[in-house]
Amino acid sequence: TGTDLSRTDYLEFYAADGEDLVLILDLGRVSEDAFFVDSEGRTSGVDPATGELWGIGELDQEADPRKGEIWNDLLDRRGVWVESCEGRRGQIYPLGDPRANCTRGNGRNDTEDLDGDGNLVTEDRVYRYVIRLDGSSPYLARTREQTGSNFQLYRVPLRGPLATNVGGRVTEADWRAVKHLRLTVVGPAAQAGVSLARMKLLGSRWVKRGQEGILLGLAGNVLGTGGRLEVGPVNSLSEGGRYQSPPGVLDQLNDPTRAFSGQGVEFNEGALSIQVQDLGPGERAEVYSRFPQRPRNFLTYRQARLWVVGTEGDWGMDGPEFFVKVGSDPENFYLYRTRRPVPSGGEGILPSDWLPELVVDFTRWLTLRRQAEEELIQNPPTPGGAPVAVWSADSTYAVFLKDRARAPNLAAVRELSLGIWNPTGVPVRGTVWVNELRLGEAVRDPGYAGYMDLDLDAPNLLRASLSYSGQGPFFRQLSGD
Repeated sequence: TGTDLSRTDYLEFYAADGEDLVLILDLGRVSEDAFFVDSEGRTSGVDPATGELWGIGELDQEADPRKGEIWNDLLDRRGVWVESCEGRRGQIYPLGDPRANCTRGNGRNDTEDLDGDGNLVTEDRVYRYVIRLDGSSPYLARTREQTGSNFQLYRVPLRGPLATNVGGRVTEADWRAVKHLRLTVVGPAAQAGVSLARMKLLGSRWVKRGQEGILLGLAGNVLGTGGRLEVGPVNSLSEGGRYQSPPGVLDQLNDPTRAFSGQGVEFNEGALSIQVQDLGPGERAEVYSRFPQRPRNFLTYRQARLWVVGTEGDWGMDGPEFFVKVGSDPENFYLYRTRRPVPSGGEGILPSDWLPELVVDFTRWLTLRRQAEEELIQNPPTPGGAPVAVWSADSTYAVFLKDRARAPNLAAVRELSLGIWNPTGVPVRGTVWVNELRLGEAVRDPGYAGYMDLDLDAPNLLRASLSYSGQGPFFRQLSGD
């Protein structure tokens, strides 16, 4: 059925050597018609052992279910094509040994039929990425000097402007069911090689609002006029010395017992990167994360805390603003916004650059919520109109409310949003790193509960029973939030 890559933004890998080579990566649904060249330079022909056609335009496979064939050792030794090599079952070959790709005798049921439907698919519908390994590629993220090894880091934005659409438009539905990744190496006729390591797809549980993440205003789902948003993880592995953790934030596992599991466990403290280009005036770039199982209760705390630093872009008192939303949907939410200082301009981020830590006071939101409720009752919005917005005196806190039934509720938070808002009159660009979003100042007010049961019994005269139970607003059981 494919893999859902709708929340994936990058393909990342390390490459060593191969400066004269070019890598072509195709992501999507690729042709099943493999390109094989035999010892005489032919790409098709007749198998002398079976008399069957092989090569371009044929569905080559060791066992053909249409003929009732069941894969066995005899068919495995025959292989898919007319090959002179011969592999071994379970054999581990040295790096670059051509027998590693030999289909004869490798102990696997080899076939060109990737989806197993018995038909040969010959058309591509993919996004294509061309990556030069000579150091001139725009996908080069870290050089050998920066990695301190012979490897260079390449990071490919999957929806970047340099991607080429081949074989038809790749829709959002296709991104939710990506089946194949094909790698082609192009270079001179002379023998050359490249070593690839740690190839992986990078994404985030934070989803772009409205698919592209660029929208008009601070509320709603109206798409913006342009711009580009990228979101993903950053850490010392991807950024090298440019990344430094906030003060007091250390490398550690969520579950410390995993360090004693007997297996290698990689963990690396990191942050969320939100990068925007050409964000138009009055537009926002927004990503959100929903709680699909059940809403979360924030009322047992009095504040939210997070570290935010602008690493590059048009930050400062006249630049864009960073915002946090807590609520139910794009039209009913609490909002906090702030400007970030101009980046220091050095080679990287220092722990002191994260200061001061952002602190969001829930009490101010609750005060504005009451005002917004009154405003909504007195002046309800028209169908399709903008939600009611009530701001604090310093324009830092706000409540947006359109439907009282879906009003933001800190006792039942359904989603969190982060983003960049452009209040200026010109397009802006910028990158922020967000780290350690957490709740603080737990409510510790004592709570009380009581129960009383009174029975009055006068034999042969009367019988009365009185019961009373109650609890204060701060009473909580151990099994509760």
